Amino acid sequence: MSIEGSQLYRYDPKYLSEIIALFNRTVQVVNRQDYSQLEINEWVQVHPDLDEWHRRLTQTYSLVAISDGKVVGFSNIDANGQIDLLYVLSHMIRQQIGTRLLAELTNYQRHYLQTKIQSVNASITAVPFFEQQGFKVVRKQNNYRRQQNLINYHMVRTIGPEYGSQPVLNGHN
Repeated sequence: MSIEGSQLYRYDPKYLSEIIALFNRTVQVVNRQDYSQLEINEWVQVHPDLDEWHRRLTQTYSLVAISDGKVVGFSNIDANGQIDLLYVLSHMIRQQIGTRLLAELTNYQRHYLQTKIQSVNASITAVPFFEQQGFKVVRKQNNYRRQQNLINYHMVRTIGPEYGSQPVLNGHN
C-alpha cells in the first residue's frame, strides 16, 4: 500500500532500531507541546529493552511505513482491537501516514479479529488525531512513571464498513 511515496510492511526485526529511534524523536519533538521536559524524560527510552520491544511488535499485528528505505511511521493492534502504538516521524506528520496506518489496522481488525470496538490510550497530543478518525474520549487516565504523570486518554470507536477495505500490504505479509 503506497502512502504518498511510502510503503507499508509487516514488522520485521531489521526495523527495530529505527522504530525505537523514531519513537524517541517523535516524543521529544512532537509531544513537548503538551508535556513538560521532566515528563518527556520519563517517556523517552534512553536504554530500551530491545527484547520487550520485539515481543510487543511480534505478538501484535504491527506495521512499518517505509519511505526511501527509512522508517517514517509504525503502528500495531492487539487481538482485542487495542491500538498500542502509532507514531510518525515528526517532520512527516500531516502527510496522511498516521491515517493510512490506522486504516490498515482497521482493515485487519475488520477481517481477522472478533471485535468491532477499537480502542487506544492516546497522549494529550494525539487526541485530536484520533477524534478526527471517529474516536471518542471515554476517560482521562493518570499514567505515572516514577514521579511524573504522563496523562493520556482512553478512547474508543466502533468500526464499520466506512473505515477501509481488504488489507493489502507490500512485500511480506
